[in-house]
Amino acid sequence: MTSTLSGQNPADSSTRDLYWFQSDLRLEDNPGLLQHAGGDALLCLYCLQDPPAWCNNSGTGQQRRRFLLESLAALNQQLEGLGQTLLVIQGDPRSIIPLLVRKYRIQRVGTSYAAGFYEAQQRSFLQRNLPIPVAVHPGNTLFDERQLPGGLAGLPDHFAGFRRMMEHQPVVPPVDLPTALAPVPKGVYRSRLPAADAIPAMAFPVRGGGLSGQQRLTSFLQGRRAVDTYKDTRNALQGEYTSSGLSPWLANGGLSVRSVAHALMDYEQTICRNESTRWLYQELLWREYFHWRERIDRKRLFAATGIARKRYLRTFEPRAYARWCPGDTDFPLVNALMRQLCAT
Repeated sequence: MTSTLSGQNPADSSTRDLYWFQSDLRLEDNPGLLQHAGGDALLCLYCLQDPPAWCNNSGTGQQRRRFLLESLAALNQQLEGLGQTLLVIQGDPRSIIPLLVRKYRIQRVGTSYAAGFYEAQQRSFLQRNLPIPVAVHPGNTLFDERQLPGGLAGLPDHFAGFRRMMEHQPVVPPVDLPTALAPVPKGVYRSRLPAADAIPAMAFPVRGGGLSGQQRLTSFLQGRRAVDTYKDTRNALQGEYTSSGLSPWLANGGLSVRSVAHALMDYEQTICRNESTRWLYQELLWREYFHWRERIDRKRLFAATGIARKRYLRTFEPRAYARWCPGDTDFPLVNALMRQLCAT
């Protein structure tokens, strides 16, 4: 679904929205998309980007890219069922979106909040430089900001305080699938998604897309009932069902974390509630905590000095780092783990 940006502006003055998908690659429980479902035309966009290079790391790993492309293809299939299509363009949204706004006379841009320093830079640039509104909708979180006692300013500095504060708060119910979407603007044509350069790896055999994520969730809960022993097995290095395995879908938004939480609660009410099921929910809270901390700490969350700005005595040895990356250290267990990471 790659496309060029050249061409004449369509001579159409109807109400037009652009929805920019980021880490919300699903139609289920996507309240941001629902806000743009009406109107006369809707352009659905995803920008393919490689992460910024650091040290000797650059580009996107083959398995991560394969999973992402599968997720985009699955999303596009869902959109096509509603008469829509997903426009996927390689490049920086700060360059792409202004061109699309001009070409298709877009009147409003919408996106869901995506955590991260570079994502914040892109949002801020578009809000400052586009001559039209840029609406940023809530992201893939369990709670609404209004549920945080004291708001963001009252967020505890440590997870334990957050857990005590939020573990009994009701999780926002997932919203329904859209039953209809505004049509594609005139002049936007379906195009093909780039082909993945890899097939699923033995250590990462899962497929991208919301349906695959839902199947994994159902299998982990009702199918294998692996959640019943999750607390005992979650730290195992191998095993198909030792952990939930939901992280890839939660990371790119193929799954809604609220849908996962409500599926777990339904399981607890109808099948089994024990220490392991509660532990899985606690780890959803762990994920949640850092999503809200990121809004306060921004890039300090990733800094070597941490959010406390405390300096630690440490050194960085480039040669040791270069050996660690491909798994060429003096420690066999470290090497085995790093080689698996490289392969997946």
